[in-house]
Amino acid sequence: MLIAAVTLAECLVAPAKLGNVDEADAALRAAFDIEDHDDSAPRRWASRRAVAGSRLPDPIVMETALHHGARGVATFDARLTASCRSAGLDVLGDM
Repeated sequence: MLIAAVTLAECLVAPAKLGNVDEADAALRAAFDIEDHDDSAPRRWASRRAVAGSRLPDPIVMETALHHGARGVATFDARLTASCRSAGLDVLGDM
């Protein structure tokens, strides 16, 4: 499974507050592939956000999935679920 770097950052906020960000980072990197840097990504994210009007993390997740030809995303966020479905993506863990 692939995740965007910003998603990794979001996953690391709680461990950072608890003082074990290094261990959490290592575990997540062992479990997931992290998207490589892509110069076109910020333009795609901005365009998706402009159309959808959603918070920036949602367009990043959607565009990462669409750009890499994913069939779906994993989320428990209701807004992201709706946006992904409208973009033709399946949702694992949908609400």
